[in-house]
Amino acid sequence: MRKSLLLFALWLVTTCLQAVDLPLVLSWDSHNQLSFHKEQTEKEYRFREFYRLGLGLDSLQVNSLTMRFRLQNRASFLSNQLEVKDFALGYQAGILHFEAASSLTGYGKLNQTNPYHVISATQDDFRYQATRFNYLGLSLAGFSLQSGGNTQNQLMLKASYQNTLEALRLSYSVSQEARIYDTHWHTPVAISSLKLSNDSSNHQLICETAVSSFFEHEETPAHNSFYLLVQGRMKARPWLQVFGEAEYRESEPMCQISKLVETGASVSYRQLVFTPGFRWDRVAGGEVESYYFSSDWQFLPDQRAGLLLQMTGGSNPVYSLGFQAALRYAL
Repeated sequence: MRKSLLLFALWLVTTCLQAVDLPLVLSWDSHNQLSFHKEQTEKEYRFREFYRLGLGLDSLQVNSLTMRFRLQNRASFLSNQLEVKDFALGYQAGILHFEAASSLTGYGKLNQTNPYHVISATQDDFRYQATRFNYLGLSLAGFSLQSGGNTQNQLMLKASYQNTLEALRLSYSVSQEARIYDTHWHTPVAISSLKLSNDSSNHQLICETAVSSFFEHEETPAHNSFYLLVQGRMKARPWLQVFGEAEYRESEPMCQISKLVETGASVSYRQLVFTPGFRWDRVAGGEVESYYFSSDWQFLPDQRAGLLLQMTGGSNPVYSLGFQAALRYAL
């Protein structure tokens, strides 16, 4: 199925290139890192590398036909394969929009307000209640209704509404989702979510919360799990930005609680950006502290590359020196 979608997407791109200007977006994220841990005898040094390549089409509309897609690589030891991360074909009929799509869904995304975050292989993965959603959808004036599912969750239904209050510069969205099977439990689950976003030239604030209600089924007791993410960024001076985020998550199974707090600041001088930061993670009763300092050369608004120093751990820390790059090209 994935190979068929990929071939169809590439064929459609080739065909459309002859007729219209496509809003193509190319991306590159990489992080090469050398770590030192003195407690690992004869394995004190370790080299890691990560590359993420992307190709996407951002909201193309030709007459009444709409389309978007995003391809992303999955690297293995000897090969590098492109996968369909997001794909949608739509038809605009007046104020109604019909869509057939396959996309990753979930709640909460880290580093939305920090443009100089540490590049990570899991940046877009492991969101709360993340899964694949293949659906048919209908939207009208901010309302949308989607019906579909996947092999693991079986049938999925989702209704949502989003709007923007221009006077307050406030965007909000609410959704209600139902899945026949939860990803971890063999039981139905209902997921309610709310997202608020306030954005201006000097600050940005995002708050997203979700509650999963699990129904009693066979050996699974009725219970709830909760998720909350708060992110913010403030431009204190033309050359100084302060940012922070906090996440609280109750994950299945067993409602394991994880917490995350990250804060830092970015100081700009011409095309150079220096960012010291601190991150604290608590998972399953264990805590991890991480301090980092990055120096980026931002040679274009969406292009940056530079060095990263990290110290992770308490009494037996791991020291790391790395090179990271984040590039975005819109054609």
